[in-house]
Amino acid sequence: MGSGVRLRLLLKRYAGFARTPVDTAVSFAEEPGYEAILLLVGLEAVAAAILAAVGFRSQLFYLSFSMLGLTMQGAASVWSAALLAALHSVVRLAVLSGVFYLYFRFLLRMRTGFRDIAAAVAPASAPMTVLMLIACFSASSTTPLATLTLVLGFLMGILLMFFTFRRLLGLGDNQTAMLLLFGHLLYFSVLSLLVGSFRLLA
Repeated sequence: MGSGVRLRLLLKRYAGFARTPVDTAVSFAEEPGYEAILLLVGLEAVAAAILAAVGFRSQLFYLSFSMLGLTMQGAASVWSAALLAALHSVVRLAVLSGVFYLYFRFLLRMRTGFRDIAAAVAPASAPMTVLMLIACFSASSTTPLATLTLVLGFLMGILLMFFTFRRLLGLGDNQTAMLLLFGHLLYFSVLSLLVGSFRLLA
């Protein structure tokens, strides 16, 4: 199958998030191919870059991004802000996948591959992509709508991860909830260490 045909099939499946988000997320995770993961992560990175370019001068927008563990510090222009936003979006999903992988490997003692974990985390970027684009309409204003929109996308992403991990791994509701809670706590801890290290180097 040619790459163009595979891309069209992936985009067709991606459209399923608008109708059946949980089933589509599970479908992506059940076939953990790197093409699907890169599509999901890449689209969020593009949306983050667009949003950063639109809201470059808005302090409220910077606060919105910081709530997701992203930072625009060091961005001297629209282009650098867009590049940082895209890079941080990819790093966020990569670090989150790594944290969940370590959690499964050492705390739950489950030998789940990193690609399988990444495939379960990546669908969370689908609602983030859509809501980031919607937030563009208010990112440059002083209203908190952009912040609320981004937080909603983040929460929707966590909800998709909940159903995906629970269905694929057969975990109970309580196990899945604790997995997401501790996983995100570890993620924000790792992110704080990384941001602090970059500031010291700067």
